[in-house]
Amino acid sequence: MAGFDWVIVQDRTGRDIGAVGFIGDDAVAIASFFDSRDADKDGKVSVGERIVSTLSPIGLDGAAIAEVAMQGRSNPLIAERDSGFYGMSANIFAGFAQSMVVDAVWSVYFKRGVRAAGTGVARVITGNMVKQVVIRKGFERTAREAFDKVTAL
Repeated sequence: MAGFDWVIVQDRTGRDIGAVGFIGDDAVAIASFFDSRDADKDGKVSVGERIVSTLSPIGLDGAAIAEVAMQGRSNPLIAERDSGFYGMSANIFAGFAQSMVVDAVWSVYFKRGVRAAGTGVARVITGNMVKQVVIRKGFERTAREAFDKVTAL
């Protein structure tokens, strides 16, 4: 059995941003050296980056892996070793882009209405403000989970 080894991936500036793991000549893993929330790639998620990523209606989960995959496409050590990596990296990027579109559609078209409906339902059920927040948040989460299931079809 062939051993497990890594090929370092660099961005356009030459900075190491991640690695692609191989078993033999098959790419089997992608790792990022940075958190998806680390916009300037300085190795730490600053307070500002944390706030922006928290408040952003579009999720950044998977952004760093998608970037490593896309930059790895141009690395000849990866491309020559696993010819299927080009297509795999395109699929990873497409999956990340799709999740961004789904988040944007939810935020633009559904989130406000669901919040308003949840607030109304909570007020009908109880007069206690704390219970209203819990009910509204549960309503919003349930609606988002249902939305995610429908969009995954």
